[in-house]
Order: sequence, then structure tokens, then C-alpha cells
Amino acid sequence: MFEKLKNFINNATVVTNGYETVKSKYGEMYVHEPTKKGLERKYDFRRKIIVNREEDKMGKINKMPDVAKMLGKELEEEFGIKERIGNYKLTEKGLVYNSPCGWKLSSVKTLIKLLTGELKIEWIPKDGENVWLVIIGIEKPYEKQFHANFSGDIWTLKRGFVFKSEEEATAKMKELGWL
Repeated sequence: MFEKLKNFINNATVVTNGYETVKSKYGEMYVHEPTKKGLERKYDFRRKIIVNREEDKMGKINKMPDVAKMLGKELEEEFGIKERIGNYKLTEKGLVYNSPCGWKLSSVKTLIKLLTGELKIEWIPKDGENVWLVIIGIEKPYEKQFHANFSGDIWTLKRGFVFKSEEEATAKMKELGWL
């Protein structure tokens, strides 16, 4: 599954034209390290990765739809990342997160950690969607509408007490010993 990504990272070739241009079959990227014109060498690509790919011999190539498919998501579909605050989504330009200033390009490290399984994707309900909540002191899960702008709903979601179905919520209550 990650063989193409590994090959891309480890086998990129640099062809310079004043600035280094990292070329691979997935696209190219400009690096801000001037070198002698015409020099070719291997580049340790673990420091940087191409997210916004440009045209190569075969025409426009963008692998973000394939990356989204590998992660079980579609482009522009919002999701959460466990142990991280905020919403994320995959776009044509890469992994972006929702900041107070709008959608910003996320760290390449975050994308690589998602691809390698170090970070896990979590479900985020849409605003107005019916969800099941697990709250201490209440005997059974209860259904309510999720409100993305309500801090109480965000708090319970980030702590893992919001579920898609009553069965999932009941299983969590049994796991915690509340039932």
C-alpha cells in the first residue's frame, strides 16, 4: 500500500536549473538551495514531500485522490484525528486543517503519520446530525442532535463519548463499567 510513497520519497532525482528541482514520476518541487546548473544527484527526500504535484511527461498527475482512498475518505470530506484538536480534510493540494483563519495546509509529518498508521482518523458528526452520547450518571445512552458550534458537544466528542449508533454507545458504557 505504501510502496509507491516509499519509492517516491527514497528515489527522487534532483535536476538543477539555478534552484534544485526535485523530479519523480509523481511530479516536481522546487527547493530553495541553489547549486551548480546541470548537476544531477540523489536527494534525501525524507525532509520534504511534494503535496501539490505539477505536470510531468504524462500530463497532470495528482495523487491526493488515491491518498484519500487509501485512508478510506473522499476529497473535501472532513474528519478528525485522534489526539489532535480540530477538523481535517484531504484536498487536491494535500492535508488541510480548519484554523480560525480558514483552511490551512497541514504539516507533512501529519500526513505521513496518517499514512503509516501512527495517527488514527476519527469520525466527526456533521452539524445537526443525530448522535448517541454516553454521560456518567445517566443509565443508558441518549440520542441528541450534534451542534458543531456548541462547546459541550465538542468536549464530549474529543473525549470519545459521542457515537453514530446506540449499539456503539452501549458497548462503550459496558467497557467503562457504567452498565
